[in-house]
Amino acid sequence: METTALLLIASLGSIAVLLMLYVYIFTFERRTFLVLWFAGWSIIALNYALDAFFPYFLRQNQAIFYLSLCSYFYANLLISWGALLFLKTKVKTVHFFEIGMVWLIFFIIFSLQNFPALYMIQYTYLTVFALFTLVGIVMIRLAKHYGRLILVLGSLNIAWVVNNLVFSYILKISHMAPYIVSQIILILNAIGLVQLYFKEQNDTIREGLDYITYLTFHDGLTGLYNKAYFDNKLQKLENNKEYLPISLIVGDMNGLKFVNDVFGHHEGAQRLKKIALIIQQFCRENDIIARWGGDEFAIILPNIDKETANTIRDKISAACKSFQETDLLLSLSLGVATKTDEEGSLSMVLKEAEELMYQAKLIEGRKVRGAMTETLGKVLQANDYEMKGHIERLPNARKRVCEGSWFFCGKPGYPYTSCNAS
Repeated sequence: METTALLLIASLGSIAVLLMLYVYIFTFERRTFLVLWFAGWSIIALNYALDAFFPYFLRQNQAIFYLSLCSYFYANLLISWGALLFLKTKVKTVHFFEIGMVWLIFFIIFSLQNFPALYMIQYTYLTVFALFTLVGIVMIRLAKHYGRLILVLGSLNIAWVVNNLVFSYILKISHMAPYIVSQIILILNAIGLVQLYFKEQNDTIREGLDYITYLTFHDGLTGLYNKAYFDNKLQKLENNKEYLPISLIVGDMNGLKFVNDVFGHHEGAQRLKKIALIIQQFCRENDIIARWGGDEFAIILPNIDKETANTIRDKISAACKSFQETDLLLSLSLGVATKTDEEGSLSMVLKEAEELMYQAKLIEGRKVRGAMTETLGKVLQANDYEMKGHIERLPNARKRVCEGSWFFCGKPGYPYTSCNAS
């Protein structure tokens, strides 16, 4: 058997493994690009099989020969299309149909002109080279997004084109080495795309796991730590004297229920996020800030004495009050307590901070409810002019319609009567 046939058979074995892998992936992930890759490589495998096992039949039958060239081009067109779909490029499907139609028109024209078989082969391969060059350039440009692997694959595409052009068309070397290199590059490129697919899948799974881990310790609305993380951190710091003094601040947002009932839960959520940003503004990176409950916040301030903690509390309160002159009314009742020695208990310090917070809430809560009621009154008053005008227009309209006419009046016992009749 000829050396060329042996190389084609070896390539068929590699392609068969690829095709089985495509089928395996497709059973779990029904993606269009997998179908295109499978179809393209199947057609190439068929061409290799014909060339390896029936070389004379392929070369002596002109119709089969032309069909083989067409199938080879369209196989590479499908593979290129699948690669660009996989890379999520903006190339539209219609562009590939246009490329396929233009190529076929020129192919038919050349065949009708009785071009030699060598010219038909060169035309087919040169258009395939153009496809691989296009895909290679796109891959190289996407290296920042997909990483080094896609850069290598893009370079392999360009290398395959250069290898074939230089050794087969420019130098016209008849040795098998360039052909072997070409086949190896093709297989490596296909394997690299599969590897990139698995890498994308692993990255997606890892991002999902990271997000689940994030939600385990964070509040989904504000991005702060949640109560579970706060309580766990409090236990770890309980007997750690390196962080003494430790101050705790507990806060409760005033009027959240009022805001939710009157303006909607979306507005309440926006105010919670705004308060979270204000708290973060006046805390350090290593401070533990948590959304402790629905409208409650808690802060652990390691190595902060009570005086400094009170200063932080005052800054947070002042920042919230700065919004009271706008439509966005924010208010947070805060309590501060500090553990200064090893004998104290953080749970007792937390309880003390809660009690101080509730005392502040008794005073501030009434003021906030009054301010929110006033804000609601302004909103209603602003909308009242339109409603008032509508109400005033109703009697006049009814009088104009009713005078001298019989219609449904709506009075009990007088369904149809003249509106002038009392």
